[in-house]
Amino acid sequence: MTLETMVASAVFITDLQGKAIISRNYRGDVNLNSVIERFAKYLVEVEDEHKKPVFHVDINGDVQSGEDVGATGTGGEHYVYVSVSTVARDGLRPSPF
Repeated sequence: MTLETMVASAVFITDLQGKAIISRNYRGDVNLNSVIERFAKYLVEVEDEHKKPVFHVDINGDVQSGEDVGATGTGGEHYVYVSVSTVARDGLRPSPF
């Protein structure tokens, strides 16, 4: 039995439309531009009530979510995302003095 370690290839923070604000490609094994483009497409095309925090885009560009994610076989990318309404409210505050 072999033990595989799962690590994040890339991390990115986007706006509500999926435009990358901050990104980091840790392993260099994915094309960051195409990954962000696929994620943005998911955000725009999938209705909010159908969005899943974990989904897979196969090598053909088809999105799989829910129970299908674990049965994807090889190829493509897994996405995990968290939606946060407010990351930072005030970055700079003027002094009252």
